[in-house]
Amino acid sequence: MVEFTLSVQQLERLIKTANSDEEQEDMLNFKLRDGRLIITQFDWGHDKTKTLMDKPY
Repeated sequence: MVEFTLSVQQLERLIKTANSDEEQEDMLNFKLRDGRLIITQFDWGHDKTKTLMDKPY
């Protein structure tokens, strides 16, 4: 199993950035690829994907 670590400040920043005021909940996707942690937010209603974090783990 592959693990990754986030500081509390990084997690708080992610939650603040990903916060949605829409009625539908957006989805967060966590990927480990090529030694990097990539977190994206998918907006259902608009078919948009936004990268919230892309960092080495």
